[in-house]
Amino acid sequence: MYIGFNSEQFNRLFPFHILIGEKLAIVAAGKSLVKTYSLEHGANFFERFQVKRPALATNSFETLKAEVNKLIVIETIEEKPIALRGQFEFIEETKQLLFLGSPWFESMELIKSKSLSIHDFAYHDPLIDLLHVLKTQEIVNEEVKELLHTIQQQRNDLKRLSLVAEETVNAVIIADKDGKIDWVNKGFTKITGYTLAEVKGKRPGQFLQGRDTNPETVQYLSEQLKKRLPFVCEILNYNRLGKPYWVRINGQPLFDKQQQLTGYFAVEEDITEEKEAEARLKNSELRWKFALEGAGDGIWEFDFIERKPFYSDQYKRMLGYAPDEFTDEEHSWKAHIHRDDLLFIDQMEQEYAFGERNMHNRTYRMRKKDGSYIWILDRGMVIEKDADGKPKKMIGIHTDITAQKEIETELSRTSKRLTTLIGNMNSAIMVEDDQRRIVLANQNFCNMFKVPVAPEMLIGADCSQSAEQSKHFFTNPDEFMRGVELILKEQQPVLNEIMQMADGRVLERDYIPIFIEDQYHGHLWNYRDVTDAFGYRQRLQEQQRFYEQIMDNIPADIAVFDAEHTYLYLNPIAIKDPELRKWMIGKKDEDYCKLRNKPMSIAVARRTQFNAVVESKTLNSWEETLTLADGSVQHHLRNMFPVLNEKGEVILVIGYGLDITQRKQIEEQVTISEKRFKDLFRFSQALICTHDLQGRLLSVNPAICQTLGYEEQELIGRNLIEFMPDADMNQLRTGYLQEIAMEGSAKGVFTVQHKTGRQLNLLFQNYMMVE
Repeated sequence: MYIGFNSEQFNRLFPFHILIGEKLAIVAAGKSLVKTYSLEHGANFFERFQVKRPALATNSFETLKAEVNKLIVIETIEEKPIALRGQFEFIEETKQLLFLGSPWFESMELIKSKSLSIHDFAYHDPLIDLLHVLKTQEIVNEEVKELLHTIQQQRNDLKRLSLVAEETVNAVIIADKDGKIDWVNKGFTKITGYTLAEVKGKRPGQFLQGRDTNPETVQYLSEQLKKRLPFVCEILNYNRLGKPYWVRINGQPLFDKQQQLTGYFAVEEDITEEKEAEARLKNSELRWKFALEGAGDGIWEFDFIERKPFYSDQYKRMLGYAPDEFTDEEHSWKAHIHRDDLLFIDQMEQEYAFGERNMHNRTYRMRKKDGSYIWILDRGMVIEKDADGKPKKMIGIHTDITAQKEIETELSRTSKRLTTLIGNMNSAIMVEDDQRRIVLANQNFCNMFKVPVAPEMLIGADCSQSAEQSKHFFTNPDEFMRGVELILKEQQPVLNEIMQMADGRVLERDYIPIFIEDQYHGHLWNYRDVTDAFGYRQRLQEQQRFYEQIMDNIPADIAVFDAEHTYLYLNPIAIKDPELRKWMIGKKDEDYCKLRNKPMSIAVARRTQFNAVVESKTLNSWEETLTLADGSVQHHLRNMFPVLNEKGEVILVIGYGLDITQRKQIEEQVTISEKRFKDLFRFSQALICTHDLQGRLLSVNPAICQTLGYEEQELIGRNLIEFMPDADMNQLRTGYLQEIAMEGSAKGVFTVQHKTGRQLNLLFQNYMMVE
């Protein structure tokens, strides 16, 4: 099935994608990635990005390709890098790698520093939820800071009150190295009621600690004393009358000049009033605690006794009002709720009124000042009740989740589209969760495995049993079950697995595990009926084996390449070693040279010839000389012929070669023989010449020129008759020339004239040369 997107749609769905060519050049990138990180077209991927996880052995295209369909974390190479999480997919048609992912930010400040906004992310990107949370947190920070300032100011007031009374109320204790009291001041006696005489030689914990003293604080003090370290803590003690009081202890060990422990010194500040003040503040802190933890947009509270609400300024701004435009009245809130949502809110109000509810978490629509509606997440809790358990006060937070609702709506639409898409696919689809319960199945799955119910009825069914029930559909049921168990155990993708059915059908099966954030969430089964295609594929393979057997027995080395110079086939003449021949499939000449430690110049030369064939689209032939391991030399005549498709594009290149070593050796011998003949012809003292069957001289050696007194150019082309006396001319025509033509040889005596006119008698023995 093919699903196509135009560039704008693809950028909208995957705004941070990266498309990488086979040479690692960046071919394209998502608009949001380009917006925040400068990427030049054609830049090397590993010069602009580094792979953080998993660790790669080498920075190569093949290494990236091996990580297809796995979680990948890459990072931009810059001062403040951006991490992107996603996966690679290999595009077979273009031989390119496509990275699909999204960045991961930990704060709105980092997002702003990269000039990004929520609109730069795809709506389906789960990171957009985090962006909403971060944005919401940013908005509420001012109110939180104001709250913290108020609380801190109140605490500072208490501290100042304690400092004023420090000189008169603080207790001072000096103990020996064993922690036993040596001395206490009047402040100690005033706070505890014990005099020095009553406590000297005792440890403070023996008589000051009681039922509600925190055991963890006691343990802390004990450990600090054992370690001879300073200690600071707050502890609940009991005075002589058994009345509890709070003190803040600041103590430290005392050492002499030799750093030997001599004792301990501690100041105890009576903070009972401070603790009581904190208790009074507790109610206020509880009111704000929910707001602090919730990080919502608008804060509200409601007094059930006074029927008086409070709305924060941010609450009012969220609805488009200025703080003084939205009154703190009970009806103000309800008047803005969408009328279709009022019913369930009224029901909750009744539950609160009767003390049947303590908190709520609900969503509804509220009208803004401009008349538009926004979705509100309303979270509230009761913080104070009366003696009858009826609520007195409650607080809550309103969060604008309109954008989230829009995303949920879009996700719902997307889910429905995907469900419809799967339902209408030609293949049989079933999706299981991590507990092997069916999440989704289509009608083709039911039809293929003869399930007598609608696919919707399968949702929630246990697949561990259905596999056992369906195994009889397969030729080898036990092998089918073992295969399923192994696949589920390894949780690795399995594609195009052939399954033989008992009824003669052939199915092709895919298993796709589903991982989200490295967490396994289930898997998808995809079955396709490929009976016809499998039969065709078998016939095609038989035909391929037939032609390969023919080529295997042709007495010439034959190789078939794809358009990228990758070996697809080699016959035994090309490479005799069957293991090496099998290894070479999918490799290139460069790989062979590295394996065999051959000069890389061989691969470069062959690549040059290959490129010439691809560019010219015509046959190319050349001779190649190889030196074998034993030092012998071989000569090969290489030929490369391109195979074109209907568009005139090169899809295959067939290379074939002949061993012409023997022919080369013969040619070398012929060359040597010719040289010897020429040397004999030129330097012989005998008179040697060649002429045609009419007696015209074709060549003469220096001995003839010297004997007759002519230069070579004066003789070449002239007839023998021109150098004979008139009486012998007829003998040449009727005797010598005819005898040579008929018998192939002749011998006798010629009478010839020297250039000066002097006559010479020459003994001859001539032979006719046949070419």
